[in-house]
Amino acid sequence: MEIAPNLFRLQVPIPNNPLGHLNVYAIPEEDGWTIVDVGINAEEVYRSLVDQIRALAGDVTSIRRIILTHWHPDHFGLAHRIKKESGARITMHEQDVALLNYVFFDRPRAAGSYFNYLLENGVPREELTDIDPPPAEQVFGLSLPFKPDATLRGGEKLRIGGFLFDVIWTPGHSPGHVCLYERSEHILISGDHVLPSITPNVSYHPEMDANPLAAFLSSLDILAQLDVALVLPAHEHPFNDLSGRLVEIHRHHLDRCLAILGAIGDSAKTAYEISSEIIWAEGEMGWADMPEFHRRMAVGETLAHLRYLRSEHSVDVAAVNGKQVWRRVNGTSTRTLA
Repeated sequence: MEIAPNLFRLQVPIPNNPLGHLNVYAIPEEDGWTIVDVGINAEEVYRSLVDQIRALAGDVTSIRRIILTHWHPDHFGLAHRIKKESGARITMHEQDVALLNYVFFDRPRAAGSYFNYLLENGVPREELTDIDPPPAEQVFGLSLPFKPDATLRGGEKLRIGGFLFDVIWTPGHSPGHVCLYERSEHILISGDHVLPSITPNVSYHPEMDANPLAAFLSSLDILAQLDVALVLPAHEHPFNDLSGRLVEIHRHHLDRCLAILGAIGDSAKTAYEISSEIIWAEGEMGWADMPEFHRRMAVGETLAHLRYLRSEHSVDVAAVNGKQVWRRVNGTSTRTLA
């Protein structure tokens, strides 16, 4: 689908995932195509992407550059294969490169750190039996390691075909997430940072930003200053009302903070215990029915909100019997969160 002159949206499947598909954005250049994100490393995804590029008068060898919004497998999984077959240059943010190297090339340390982090935050040991092989292996099944040809820091300008994109560093969903803003055309390629009806997982992990939710919300505020007529997200569909959507996302995270404070009450609880009392998936999924992997994601997201609340002096944390437990600060007010 040509959604703007010489800017095409391709849709590739995400197998066995309720998201359904990833939006890949393709732009023609003099010597081939630049694409933004690529999809999971699966044969049906590869075939879908190549068939759509072929329909645009090219083939896999015509892909000359790959720009990755962030390091998650549904976005970068095919990068290694496409680079091998086409010689395409891969570009991504330096912080996600560092994280990618840690997860891929320092697997024992990454796996041990992740296991201990879950135990410290109250996840029962019996729910961790599936972390074998290490959790990084779950990523390897969906992607292949690669070394990017160029890295970003934010603030660069990228000439892609007839467009000139500003690179905007938008950490939160991942440490090195980037959006691409075309100032003259008022177009924002938003990756996972801003989606039309769902919100990306913003989680705390020890190897990432110490306060990822604060970084995420600050990144939203940066986007609020832009003149955007068309938002091109990585999932769901393009939309127009960026400012309205940013207000909704801020409200979502405020509501989650308030729910977490309510779940803590007057007790001291681990992030796992707090997570078990929160309504997830808009009430569609109870904690008892949630797969263990999703529970771990919920714990990470709860921790991101707890660390944000701690920066707002609303909660504090202490180590008790090898577990991190959280309490509300006496006299906590929600005024500063509104």
